[in-house]
Amino acid sequence: MLIILTDINKIVEKLLEWPVKNTVLAEDATAVKVAEVSQGTKVFQDSGGFLAWTDGNQILLRCNKKYHEVFQGALRDLLPREFFEVSNLSFIEEVVREDNLLLSGPYLVFLSLPSNPVAENPCPDLEVEVLTSGIEKLYDYDGFSQALSYDDVEQATEEVVVMASQAGAVVGIASAIASHPDFRDIGVEVLIDAQQKGVGSCILQRLTTVIHEMDKVGTYIVSPINVSSIKLAIKAGYQLVGTVIYTI
Repeated sequence: MLIILTDINKIVEKLLEWPVKNTVLAEDATAVKVAEVSQGTKVFQDSGGFLAWTDGNQILLRCNKKYHEVFQGALRDLLPREFFEVSNLSFIEEVVREDNLLLSGPYLVFLSLPSNPVAENPCPDLEVEVLTSGIEKLYDYDGFSQALSYDDVEQATEEVVVMASQAGAVVGIASAIASHPDFRDIGVEVLIDAQQKGVGSCILQRLTTVIHEMDKVGTYIVSPINVSSIKLAIKAGYQLVGTVIYTI
C-alpha cells in the first residue's frame, strides 16, 4: 500500500514528539525547525538535550534551552544534504562535550506501519516462538546483548520477543520495546553460525506482523554502515524516513 507523504510526516512528528507550537521556520524552501525542549525523546533513548533529524527535505532540531541560541544561529541555514558534513558534526560534538555528553549516530530510521505489507517467510527448519511473558529468562542466553536491553533482568523492557531455535538451540532473537505508546523499537540478533541463512528475515518479519496486529508502528534504527541490517529492514517492508543524531 502506498503511504502518503503527509501521513509519514505526521508519524515522524509523533515519533519525535515534535512540539510544533515551538518551532521556528526558515523563510526559504528548505524548512529548518528549532525548538526548545527540556526532555529527551522516549523512542531515541535519552536525547540528553539535543536531537537532530533530517528526511532530505528539512532539518528538525530538538534541544534544551541552553543549546537553543547557539544551534539556531549556527545550523538553521544549512541544507539537509549539508547537515551531516564532518565540520558540522564536529561543531555539534564540541558544544555538547562541554556538558559531558556524547554524540550518537548518525543512524538511519526505518518505519513499518500497520498498512505496510509484510513479506512472507516460511522459516524452514526453524522453530519460531512468540513470547509476551517470561522474557527475562532469555537473558541467560549468550550472544543476544543487542536484541535484548540487558539493563536489569528484573526490569526487562521487552514487550514482545520472537525466538528462533534450530535443533533445540536458540539461534536468533527479535525484540520489540514499548518505549512510546504508538511505537515499538526493534532489535534483531542472530548467532554468527546461523547468519546468512534467513533466520534474521524470519524473526523480523514475524515480529513485524505481531506489531501490526497490535496496531503499532515498528521502528528500526540502524547505522548506515550496517548494510546487512539495512537489507533486512527493506526486505521486511520497512520504509526509510530519515537520519537522526542525538546525545547520550
